[in-house]
Order: sequence, then C-alpha cells, then structure tokens
Amino acid sequence: RHVLQLVAASWPGGNASLLCVLELNAQRIALAGTSKDGLSLFNLSYDGENLVLDKNPLLPDTVDPRAIVADMQLIYWPVAALQYRLPPGWHLQTGATRRELFQGEEKIAEIVYLSSETDWPRHAELANLRYGYRLSIDTLSYELVSE
Repeated sequence: RHVLQLVAASWPGGNASLLCVLELNAQRIALAGTSKDGLSLFNLSYDGENLVLDKNPLLPDTVDPRAIVADMQLIYWPVAALQYRLPPGWHLQTGATRRELFQGEEKIAEIVYLSSETDWPRHAELANLRYGYRLSIDTLSYELVSE
C-alpha cells in the first residue's frame, strides 16, 4: 500500500497538521512526515525487528514519529493482529465504526471511523485519553502497489 494522508493533531493549548506518506508491505512499514509547505520532518522505517528514524532537529522533542506509527497501527491494523500483540491486561473492544483500547478497566484510546470503506477507512479520528491528544486523519490517496 502507498497512502498519502493529512494528519491533524490537537492537544490542550495547541494543534498542528502534517502530511504523511505511508508505505506498507509484508516486510516493512515506512512513514515520512512533511509540513504542509514541504519541509521534511521525519522518516521512519520498521522491518519488524529494526526501527530506523531520521528526525528533523526542528521537530519538537514532544513529537515522536514512533507514536504516530503506533497510532496508525491501532487505527488500521486487523483486530486479530493487534490483540495478539497487546500486553497482558490490555484488550480491544470493537464495533462497526469504532475501536476502544483498554488497560484493565481504563479506556486508553478511542477510534471512530467516519467513513465506511472496509479495506482502509479514509477518514478516522483517534482520541488518546491517557495523553490528552486527538488525531484526525484524512486519506488523500490510497494505492495498492505490487511488492
């Protein structure tokens, strides 16, 4: 998959937007983030064992591209794959238009799908209740590419 997304983040006292190019195949995940005016903010790749991150020094330390990838996984990965990787005591509750992540009884995150595509929901929102931020993700383009 080759996906171009507009990711808008908001938190108490601030907000920001970036464009993300996400490439997924059976061997790796690659994510590149740029500002709306084209400034490269980060490049990240993960092959299941090794994570390589190149982060622009202008990007605040509070922005961690690894967290963006984790949020994308929570939103888009198949439920069975997510549940297999959750630590003991964590669980997912799912419905047709939402996912909720719990640690014990505490709800950690909530995802709402705002569009009905089954292969890759084009519009989704994530609320991280533990860390107090929201992501709104709009898929601008989506392609299946051969490996």
